[in-house]
Amino acid sequence: MADETISLDDIQIFSRVVHLRLGHRIAELRRIGRVQDVLRAAGNLAEALTSYSARASSDCTGQGGTAELDAEATRLFASFAICAESLRSAATEYRTRVLDGTARLESANEHGAAQSEAPVAITQPQSLGI
Repeated sequence: MADETISLDDIQIFSRVVHLRLGHRIAELRRIGRVQDVLRAAGNLAEALTSYSARASSDCTGQGGTAELDAEATRLFASFAICAESLRSAATEYRTRVLDGTARLESANEHGAAQSEAPVAITQPQSLGI
C-alpha cells in the first residue's frame, strides 16, 4: 500500500462519480464496478471500526486482553488503507471526466464556511511502544 492518503477533493470527486453516467456500455459497467469496489471497502472499514470500538470499549474496563485489541487495530489499519487506496484510485481515474463535465466541486459547507481540504493520511507507526 504505497499511498493511504485521501483528500476532501478525492471524496467529492468520488461522490460525482457515483452520479456520473457514461454513454458507452463497457465504460459504464467499469464505472459501476469501481463504485461498488469503493463501497465494499467502505463497508469493510465500517465493520473493522465497529469491531475495534467494541473491543476497545471492553478492554478499557479490564474485560479483555491486549492481543485481541492489537489484532483489531491491525485489521482497522488495513481496512483504512484499502478503502483510501480504492477511493483515491477511483477519484484519480474519473477526475478529468468529472471536472470537464457540468459537475462543480463546492468547498463550503451549508453555512458557507470553508471546509478544511487538508489530506487525511493514515500512517503506520514504527512501534506502539507498549
